Amino acid sequence: MRKLLVAVLVLTSTSLFAQSEMKGSKCLDILTDGHRRDSQNFTINLNDYDAPDFGKDYLAQAIFAVKNLVQKEGCSRQDINFGKGPLGKSHSRCKFIQPGMHNSLACYIETNLGYFQVSYDYLGTANVFFSRWD
Repeated sequence: MRKLLVAVLVLTSTSLFAQSEMKGSKCLDILTDGHRRDSQNFTINLNDYDAPDFGKDYLAQAIFAVKNLVQKEGCSRQDINFGKGPLGKSHSRCKFIQPGMHNSLACYIETNLGYFQVSYDYLGTANVFFSRWD
């Protein structure tokens, strides 16, 4: 009886893991145009979203842009994990290329799907560049 219970638990967890991987794979198909591209550029107008005031938390603002972008493209929030990179914990950061120039802000964000680079213009548009891990 105990062996049967263990077998059922293993099969259930394996099935749930496979379903989770399939969801992420569908999102990766969307972001890479059916795997025809390794990288792709997107734009998202942040004025179309009810964004909170992030103050100087530039990384949170960039993650907000990426979350809304992937949802707009057809992915679910469960498909993307901002805490996990290819080698474990993700390493994301933002820096000003030219100090004091807001439009020189560039953010690098690692996820389970790939990495995103986010920059902004003066009109509320986030330019998001996605590259899959390979």
